[in-house]
Amino acid sequence: MYKDLPKKEKKKGPMALSHKNKTEQENKSLRNFIVKWMAETEDFAYTVSRIQFPSFLKAIDDACPQFTDDEMNFINHQINYEKCIPSLSYIQESVFSNDTKQVWWVAPCVYWGGKLVSWVMVDKNGFYAPHPENWDEQDDISAIFSWEMIENISFEIEEFEDHAIAILNIEATNGQELTLYEFLSQNKETSSAKNNSFRGSYLSVFKSIFDVNYKNIFFPLCIDFL
Repeated sequence: MYKDLPKKEKKKGPMALSHKNKTEQENKSLRNFIVKWMAETEDFAYTVSRIQFPSFLKAIDDACPQFTDDEMNFINHQINYEKCIPSLSYIQESVFSNDTKQVWWVAPCVYWGGKLVSWVMVDKNGFYAPHPENWDEQDDISAIFSWEMIENISFEIEEFEDHAIAILNIEATNGQELTLYEFLSQNKETSSAKNNSFRGSYLSVFKSIFDVNYKNIFFPLCIDFL
């Protein structure tokens, strides 16, 4: 596979994403979404995958700021230090009102290691996303992991010269695993002032929520990130 080539033979590039064609304006919006949220990489350059194109993609895009790495570190610190799960009422009301009473966190654009590119959401019951097998239903919202099914979650970031890859690995109690990736571009606001300053990882918050929730020390105090 491409990512197994020696590093000197690799070339940075975008993923090769296929999607359901809609109107010209909708397709243009999706292309802008991809450019915004998926940095070009070496390890996944031209990797073929499908991307889910739900009707509510713009609402998710509008609700998810491009946090700096420092801002995302602050959010993770508040979750871990205050033992407090975030609550995103604004995206729950605009997108997920029929699916959950309280959205805890949403990652707008992640790659499911060979399966799909889509959004991923968590609430008190677990992880939700479009199911990879429900490709014909672009607005599909399915439960993919309950918290009780999850044995462990690990998170790391691999940094390169002008991009970074965030990796979240979910280990289930039945032995199954799911690895999610975010491709992070340099943060334009801070990269000129600090070397290798990348956009913050939304996946990192899933790890913090798991650590707090798994230890059963969640208090009914919620932060609404605007």
